[in-house]
Amino acid sequence: DCYLENGNCCPLEADVAAFLATNGVTRVFAGRAPQGDAPYLIRSTEARVTVLCADTSYSDPAADRTVNPCNYRGKAVSMVTVDKEKTVVVGVLADGTRHGYTLNVDWAQDTLGASVLGRCLDNGAWAKTVVGEYVQSCLGRGVQQQVQLAAAEVVASRIQQAWALDRPKWPFSK
Repeated sequence: DCYLENGNCCPLEADVAAFLATNGVTRVFAGRAPQGDAPYLIRSTEARVTVLCADTSYSDPAADRTVNPCNYRGKAVSMVTVDKEKTVVVGVLADGTRHGYTLNVDWAQDTLGASVLGRCLDNGAWAKTVVGEYVQSCLGRGVQQQVQLAAAEVVASRIQQAWALDRPKWPFSK
């Protein structure tokens, strides 16, 4: 019933992923639970379903609230653009750093940086966004988040086996 646990993504349950894939759903967009200064991704490798959660409403609790007493976002903003073939995310993190990536419906067309996003790493962190030439991963500890930058090749080598890049599509996916 939720895609976050202790500040980290939760994988789609197999029956949910199967239902979505069987019915031709390849992308799901959500909000509802704040998760930092950039959208979170969950990519169901076997079903080839991508879930993008874009609620950055509490990305900077220390933000200046003199003009807007409800400003918990600060500088952070992300724009999600969706068309038939791709999803593009561009924005600015809470510290002012630009981030962004393109996820193609055909995952084989993704850059290496984009292809590792939405996957769980060996330390429990999730690959979250692309910052310049690097991939940002995030490990949640409740409302606290530990963020790291690493080259896409390094992040790819740290993906947990269940989230590996080369797993085949399920027989029922379209």
